[in-house]
Amino acid sequence: MKRFALFCFLSLCFGVSHSAVIQLSNGDTINADILERTGSDIKISHPAMGKIALPIEKITTIDGKILATPAVISENEQSPSPHQPDENEEADKGFHFFDSNFRLLRGWKHKIGAGFNGKQGNTNTTTIRAEYRGNFEDQLKRWDIRTVYDLNSGDENDAQNEYYVQATRDWLRPDSLWFYFAMGKYEWDEFKNWDHKIGGTLGTGYEFIKRQDLLLLGRFGFSIQNTIGGSDPGLDPELMFGGDMDKTFSEIHSLKLKTAFYQSLTDSSSWRNITNLDWDIVVNQLWGLGLTISLQNEYESRPDAGDVESDFKYNISLVLGWDS
Repeated sequence: MKRFALFCFLSLCFGVSHSAVIQLSNGDTINADILERTGSDIKISHPAMGKIALPIEKITTIDGKILATPAVISENEQSPSPHQPDENEEADKGFHFFDSNFRLLRGWKHKIGAGFNGKQGNTNTTTIRAEYRGNFEDQLKRWDIRTVYDLNSGDENDAQNEYYVQATRDWLRPDSLWFYFAMGKYEWDEFKNWDHKIGGTLGTGYEFIKRQDLLLLGRFGFSIQNTIGGSDPGLDPELMFGGDMDKTFSEIHSLKLKTAFYQSLTDSSSWRNITNLDWDIVVNQLWGLGLTISLQNEYESRPDAGDVESDFKYNISLVLGWDS
């Protein structure tokens, strides 16, 4: 008899409704009294909503305890997954100098070189040379950066230095052979009568040939050059046209040619040309070692007072290359 009375008492206790915190699968939270649980739903009493039945598959937790996994949503009801940017979209953020992990120049090809070079122009001398070349290309853009520093090792009369940095950015169009470009260059040359030159070019280009082993393109644009110092300082607007060629003969040999002509818009007799030729030879693929033979010629139809028209330079550099 005592056992029967105890059983009835416990049954009444567990049968009495109790207040609980119910977390729904959509993130909402309900404070209500639980009246009854069946196989498919839980009946609750809410001060505002009254007595209702909640489907079990819509309930995540009760009082912090997991009741059921969230309901499986059909393909038609599934919300679209967040857009995952592809490699090109990630590469096109900013100027691509840093990614989210602060990895410098990710996806670039780098080359640093050191060697000696000769010069025939205002002076005939041999100098020590250091340079860096960086290149990047994907479906949306192409970068080409080059910086060169020549330290003269001649006598006191020729103890002069020169330096330049040039950067070219191409905005590519995957569905077209046309592209846009911007180019900037800074020069400091103690061999010349002027002190500094700063130039910039904006224009359009066309890829005549684009294969894995050959890239041939042309450029046309508007340029402004600012000369500081010398006999003719100031701004000079110019029209620019030129072209690039990048030819890979094998895994060992490759050739790069860049040439650009600049016609002054203020003086029809004043024009200039800059041509660079680089022959890269891979010596050790495992270590990224190689040699670069470089030729550069700068011609000005009306040079600064004391300067010659043609300034030809050549050099051989030991190069270390790597991909980031």
